[in-house]
Amino acid sequence: MIKGVVFDLDDTLYLEEGYARSGMTSIGKWVEQRWGVAGLGDELHRLWDTGVRTKTFDIALENIGAEFTQNQIMEMVRQYRNHIPEISLLPDSRWVLEYLQKDFFLGLITDGFETAQQRKIKALDIEKWIPNILITDILGRDCWKPNPKPYEVMEKKLGLSGPQCVYIGDNIVKDFVTARERGWLTIQIIRLGQVHTSPDQIEEKFKADHIIDNFQDLPNILNSYG
Repeated sequence: MIKGVVFDLDDTLYLEEGYARSGMTSIGKWVEQRWGVAGLGDELHRLWDTGVRTKTFDIALENIGAEFTQNQIMEMVRQYRNHIPEISLLPDSRWVLEYLQKDFFLGLITDGFETAQQRKIKALDIEKWIPNILITDILGRDCWKPNPKPYEVMEKKLGLSGPQCVYIGDNIVKDFVTARERGWLTIQIIRLGQVHTSPDQIEEKFKADHIIDNFQDLPNILNSYG
């Protein structure tokens, strides 16, 4: 019987693109105030729209003709990670948290740099629904998913065994393989506009037991497991 429902954060409870765009706007204003260089935020948004996801700061700065040292660029990255995000829960996420909190133990396992994830959690105000939160970075970078350690820690937090838990996430590459090995039920949510898309070819062990595109479908799945 399922007693614990554990969520991923990014692109599961809210859209990660919202966080990225919030950071782009924030860092653009910060760079202009600190160094008098305008246009970085707009260029970062433009690059995102064209699908650029790596070395974005370097490319954007070169495109606007601004020269910065690597130390200065790393300062920008730190500022991006430390910014106060303007993000919000998706409507079906808010609904499902309200629905589940009466009958299930709720948890969260999220990868990402500790400070950035803490700021997201605070901005989304999810602690009022989810009391058991684990940012894997606190355990060490080598303990990010799919390392088994976060799932072991969460089982202890909830006081439950693997077969009593379900993990809900979006990233088929890392979210489900270890949870399944520990006996958890796994559910993949596919969001329009999510950052990580599923590869065409992947081993069966990486796939989730169920796929949904809206949390309104979740109660029926949970009820089917007693």
